[in-house]
Amino acid sequence: MNSKINYFITRLSIVGLVSFIMLVSLQAQTTDDSKSYSNNLLKDVVMIDGLLVHGKALSQYKANYKYSSAIAVVGGKRYVISQGIDYQGSEYDAKMTFLRNIRMKHDKKNVIYTAPAKAAFVKLNFNNNDTGRYFIEESYFKGTIPKTEAKPAQPVSLEMQWSGKKIAWYGTSIPQGYPKQQQDVWSYANRSAKAVGATIQNFSVPSGVIRECKRDGSTLGGRDKLSFTKTTSTINYQKSMLSLIGTANEPDLFVFDYGVNDDDADVSDFSSFDPLDPYNKANLANKISIASRDKKTYIGAQNWVIDQLLKAKPNARIAFVTHFSKDAHNQMNRWKKLIQVQNALGEYWGFPTCKIYSKTGWINRDGNNTIKTYNPDGVHPASSTSTQSVDILTVIVSDFLKGIY
Repeated sequence: MNSKINYFITRLSIVGLVSFIMLVSLQAQTTDDSKSYSNNLLKDVVMIDGLLVHGKALSQYKANYKYSSAIAVVGGKRYVISQGIDYQGSEYDAKMTFLRNIRMKHDKKNVIYTAPAKAAFVKLNFNNNDTGRYFIEESYFKGTIPKTEAKPAQPVSLEMQWSGKKIAWYGTSIPQGYPKQQQDVWSYANRSAKAVGATIQNFSVPSGVIRECKRDGSTLGGRDKLSFTKTTSTINYQKSMLSLIGTANEPDLFVFDYGVNDDDADVSDFSSFDPLDPYNKANLANKISIASRDKKTYIGAQNWVIDQLLKAKPNARIAFVTHFSKDAHNQMNRWKKLIQVQNALGEYWGFPTCKIYSKTGWINRDGNNTIKTYNPDGVHPASSTSTQSVDILTVIVSDFLKGIY
């Protein structure tokens, strides 16, 4: 009897030891070799050198990144990606047509990704330094990965949310700081960006327009070569906006500050806009819709440019800036229709709009012409001998930037 008991105890000890060894082995796989997870969707994929952006492989990054072959996903399901980098990958439909970039805010590990309804496949990017890669349905992930790996998201500072961020500014000579040369002193765009802790790429140019030509197709004169929608222009939507995406200079905010020169070149599309019928429901020839994509008009060109931007970067943050007064130095309400259209564009897109005109106090009416007081040449705040006018605009615009993210 004693020998049978001893045998049974010995067997239990062996089984217990084996179980303990298996448990330790499983724990080692879980924490050290993520590819061994039974539910890891990366197990059978091929990893390719390079970084995938807009569905295209950027071979110049192959020394630092790899991307996976296609992985099937189910719309609506949540997945966990082991590593957070700026571009997590790309989404595709059932025919492997590129849909959009996977790009989400992240900490260093464990990015939660929800597959949209149209997505059937994804390809994922990983840093070469990340040797423990995984892509797991969230339901399997819980309890599989040690909780200590997931770090809480860092709170956004409501005072300096733009600190360290990049802003791209597109517009005319007014935000450019003309006629002065020192933009960090005379450009309210540059100074406002600095005031909120951001860096700026100021693509504003004197006489700059966003429209392609006049509404009737005729020339803009000297402004033809300054159209933002023409790739032949020095500053244009492709070279100065889309080409920045996916680079170290990719903006976190895109600001559009066009309008004065577009209105000056052809007022017809501004006077044709009816705020009581913004979509031109009857499609009348003498009216223009706020949803127009006609690049011969200011409205259409601005909408078309935003279309291109959102195709390239669906989560782009975009803002509008209005002109600084409804009045011109020589005419009351000269820019009233321009501002009406600028506000309507903001409402159409749902983008934040900095309504500078409502806070400057610059007017030309009833014998009072403060437009000339603050803009000696009639147009440019930087034409003053002091920075007071630019100071005023900087306070207004920087305060606006502090209120958005």
